[in-house]
Amino acid sequence: MKKMKLSLAFGLLLTIQFAQAQTKEENTDSTKIKLGKDTELIIIDHSKKNKEEKQKSDNSTNPIERITDEKSKKYQNTWSGMDVGFNMLLNSANQLSFGNTPYWENEIGRSTSFHFNLFSHKFPIVKQYVGFVTGFGFGMNTIGINRDYRLQTNSDSTYAILINDSTNNVRVNSLTLGVFEVPLLLEFATKRKREQSFHLAAGVIGGIRVGSSYFMRGKKNNVKYRETVNDDFNINPFQLDATVRLGYGDFGAYASYGLTNLFKGNKAPQMSVFQFGVTLHF
Repeated sequence: MKKMKLSLAFGLLLTIQFAQAQTKEENTDSTKIKLGKDTELIIIDHSKKNKEEKQKSDNSTNPIERITDEKSKKYQNTWSGMDVGFNMLLNSANQLSFGNTPYWENEIGRSTSFHFNLFSHKFPIVKQYVGFVTGFGFGMNTIGINRDYRLQTNSDSTYAILINDSTNNVRVNSLTLGVFEVPLLLEFATKRKREQSFHLAAGVIGGIRVGSSYFMRGKKNNVKYRETVNDDFNINPFQLDATVRLGYGDFGAYASYGLTNLFKGNKAPQMSVFQFGVTLHF
C-alpha cells in the first residue's frame, strides 16, 4: 500500500514538473537537444515574446502623441526652388504700348527674371492635399530698356533720352532690381512629396527692394565702354504680386502680375511688371 501511495505521489510530481516545463517552453519557444546521458543543450527564442511586447507597446501609444507625429511631417511644396523667366512692362491698361514714352516698351527677350526661393514651409489644412505655403526668397529682375535711349533720373522723375549718335552702338541697356520676397500661397497637391504629384498654388508675393542699378555697355567710335549707375531710380521700395504656380514633380511653371506700381507716385508713367517662366524645385 505504501509503495502504491509513493508511486502515485511520484507520478503526480512528474506531471506538475512536466506541465511547468511545457509552459516555460511555450512562453520562450525553447528547443532542447540531448548531447549525452547527463547533458542537455537548451536553445531559447525570445522573438515571439519581444514581438508581443512591441505590439503591446504600440497599442498603448498615447493618441495625442500619434496626432503630434502626424502633424510634424514635412510636406514638400511649390515654393522652394529656382524660377527662371522673363519680364514684361504693362501700362495702366495692361498693354505693351507706352505712347509718348516709348522707351518703356522693354525688350522682352533681354528682360530676364531669376528667383532663388531658399526656404519654405507648408501648413496643411487637409493633409498634403490642401495647405498654406510661405517662405523666403531673393529675386533679380532685369528690364531691357530700348537701346535707342539712355535712362535718366532725378528727385522728380525717371525717364530716358534719345541717343542721337550714329557712332554709339549700344549692346546692353538694362535696369536691374534686387528684391527680398515672402509668399503666401494656397496650394493643392495630390501627394505629400512632389515625386509623381501634381500641384497648383495661387496667392500673393510681397517684396522689399534691396537694390537697383542701371547698366549700359557698347561701342562708341569703335571704343568699348561700360557704364553702371547705382540709384533707387524712384522705384517703389515695396511690391505685391499676384501669382499662379503649377507643375508636376520637380518641374513647374509660374506667372506673376504686379499689383503695385513699379515707380513711386507720378515719378514715371503708371506701369506693372508681368513675369512668366519655369521652375525647378529642390
